[in-house]
Amino acid sequence: MTKEDNFNAFLLKMREKYLDEFDEKITEMESLALSAIKKKNYTDDLLEIFRMAHTIKGASGTLSLSTIAVISHKLEDFIYFFTKEKRSDFLEKGEKILEFLDLLRKTRSHYLSSDNNNLWLEDKAQEILNNLYHVNSKKVLIVENSLLLYNLMCTQLEELNAVVYHCQNGADAIKTLSLQTFDALITSNKISGINGKSLIAAVKLSDNKNSKLTAMLLTSNESKDQIIQTMQHLKPNYIFEKNNQLINNVKEAYQALPKVN
Repeated sequence: MTKEDNFNAFLLKMREKYLDEFDEKITEMESLALSAIKKKNYTDDLLEIFRMAHTIKGASGTLSLSTIAVISHKLEDFIYFFTKEKRSDFLEKGEKILEFLDLLRKTRSHYLSSDNNNLWLEDKAQEILNNLYHVNSKKVLIVENSLLLYNLMCTQLEELNAVVYHCQNGADAIKTLSLQTFDALITSNKISGINGKSLIAAVKLSDNKNSKLTAMLLTSNESKDQIIQTMQHLKPNYIFEKNNQLINNVKEAYQALPKVN
C-alpha cells in the first residue's frame, strides 16, 4: 500500500470511531437542552451546548463529515442569536435545539449507511435558523469553491442579519435558484460546472423572481471592462476583485440592497 492508501485507511478508521461515539455526544447535548428548557436561568447549559457544537464542527470538518460540520455551525448560530439578542422567548423557541440534534443524529445514520445524500439535512437546519431572523432579513446565495472565503463573507453578512445559503458549484446554484427566491447572488467567476458570468446571465434571463436579484461577481484575473464588454445587458450589478477590500465591498453592496417589503 502507498502512503496515501495508508492515510486514507487511517482516516476511515478515525471516521468510524468518531461516528460510533457520536450518538453519546448527541444524547448528552439533548439532556443539556432539556435542562435549559426547564430552567429560567439557562445560560450555563446553552454555553456548554455551544462549546460541544463548536468542537463537533471542528472535528467533523477534519474528518470530511461536512454535513455534520454545517449543521453544528448552524446550531452555534442559533445559540449565539439568543445570547446576542437576549431573546425572552427561549421557552417557545428553545425546543428547536432538539430539532438540530435530531438532524445530527439522522446525518450520522446517513454516513454510517454510506448515504451521501445529505444536502436536504443542511437545508432543514437552515430553515430552523431562518425562522429566528427578523422578517426584514435579506436572503443571499453565495456560490464559492473556497470554504475559507465563504466563511469570511458569511460571518460578516450574518452580522448584518442576512440569511445566507451556500453552493460550491454552478449546477447546485441553478437548482437552488429555481426553488427559492433570493435578494442577492454572490458568485466567484471560477466555479465548477459553469462559470460565474454564465450563472448570472442564466439567472437574469430566467422567468422567475430571481431575474431581478442583485448579482455580485467576484473575479481575480479579469478586468471590469472585459466583463462588461462580454456580458453587455446581462452584466452583474457589482464586480469585485478578490483583494483586501473584498469583504468591505460585499458588505456595502448588501447594505445597499432594496428594503424587503
